[in-house]
Amino acid sequence: MDLNGVPQPQMNWDSTNLVDTWKKFKQHVGLILDGPLAEKDEKVKITYLLLWVGEKGRDIYNTWQLSEDDAKKLSVHFDKFLTYVQPKQNSLLARCKFRYETQSSDTVEQFITRLKLIAKDCNFKDTDEMIRDSLIFGTSSPKVKEKLLNEGDTLTLEKAIQIAQAFEYSQGQLKEMKNLEPSTVVHELNLPRHSQYNSASSRKNHKTSDRTRTGPVNQNRVKVEPHRYSSQQGCGNCGRRHSKHEECPAKGKKCNSCQKWNHFAQVCRSKQRVDEVVLDTDSDSDQEFFIDCINEHNTFINDKNKVKRDQAFATITVCSKPIKFKLDTGSQVNILPKHIFESLKFNGTLKKSPRILTAYNGNALPSLGVCCLPCEHGSVNSKLEFYCLDTNSPPILGMQSCLDYELIKLVYSTETTCTSDSDPMTKSSVLKDYSDIFKGVGLVSGKATIHIDSEVPPVVHPATARSCSVTWSSKVRIRSHGERRHYL
Repeated sequence: MDLNGVPQPQMNWDSTNLVDTWKKFKQHVGLILDGPLAEKDEKVKITYLLLWVGEKGRDIYNTWQLSEDDAKKLSVHFDKFLTYVQPKQNSLLARCKFRYETQSSDTVEQFITRLKLIAKDCNFKDTDEMIRDSLIFGTSSPKVKEKLLNEGDTLTLEKAIQIAQAFEYSQGQLKEMKNLEPSTVVHELNLPRHSQYNSASSRKNHKTSDRTRTGPVNQNRVKVEPHRYSSQQGCGNCGRRHSKHEECPAKGKKCNSCQKWNHFAQVCRSKQRVDEVVLDTDSDSDQEFFIDCINEHNTFINDKNKVKRDQAFATITVCSKPIKFKLDTGSQVNILPKHIFESLKFNGTLKKSPRILTAYNGNALPSLGVCCLPCEHGSVNSKLEFYCLDTNSPPILGMQSCLDYELIKLVYSTETTCTSDSDPMTKSSVLKDYSDIFKGVGLVSGKATIHIDSEVPPVVHPATARSCSVTWSSKVRIRSHGERRHYL
């Protein structure tokens, strides 16, 4: 049986841990010898082994002095190679590596597997106890560490793994529940210029109140609690800055929110609904656009065939994992939320973001870093640059990536509208309607061919200090003179 398509084993003699490397190599060789090469005799199997150990392995083989019987035994060759690599094992180095192992971004199962592999070369008397201790001190979660320490001496390795995995599973469920919470979308509001300061202060005060508010919050409403400003910040009745001696612009005017007098709606103390946008009707203020964020609820529809017409999504395979992206032609970069990036198990690290991301509301978006990930959609395979953000919003595919993956198509069309019922102009119609333009001195019918004498050297006249301009009266005289010569 041939070995086409079967990965060939290869011994790495430059490994820092030759014993562990040899064990993995021997296991790979054993699978092939007991599988596709099971019917071969011992001599052929030894030949394959000498091919797989490489040039350095054959140099080691040439130093052996084997009898005729031992040269035909495969087990003798395995034992000889093991004897060569066995002195290279350093249990002190393995224990040092075991001591400083941490979980980092691995799962509990991956961390435990890594500890067990390293512990094989440490020669511990109680391996389970040492792995348990490394799990306690190397875990990346302080809460897991606290729970494990509370167990005391009764804690076993099996129980420690159960506690850590239970906490890891609960954290994953919390992230899924968090994704179901209302997302944040951007809307454009048309507000007066003098309300810009008031809006910024309201957002700041609203954030402060969110940190101190406890208890359930009604998601359908947002409490808007404008504050009255001092003379240094802004008037509590109009929101503008003016001295105490100046007359307030809101004096004698009615509020559009509470219908009370002497203040504008933007500084009204009455509660407002989030979907009510109150505009000051003061004609003296200039209008400008201001962008703010409003919370919007996710609406769940039982019918899976119903899709929002105002949004477009596409499934892109990232690191062999299908991810549903939102197509955003207004975005210049690709956005990948943190929880999705962590689920990809990307081996690389995030690089520092070279750009500052800004939302439509003008606020800077803190980026965790940038990474390039292999992506696939249909027949297109390439690496895309993603900005990782700590957000619950869906992943976003920017304008350029949408074009590269042929998810959208730019269509440039030009439409010509004929406003008259007459036939389009042709050459004959133009010559007929405007015959006077094409008659006179200096005009010839058809194409003219100019013959140039190659023996005559070209001459370039220097530019004059003043340009010679011909007045209209001079043109008339020249043309009349030419017409007379034409008739003569």
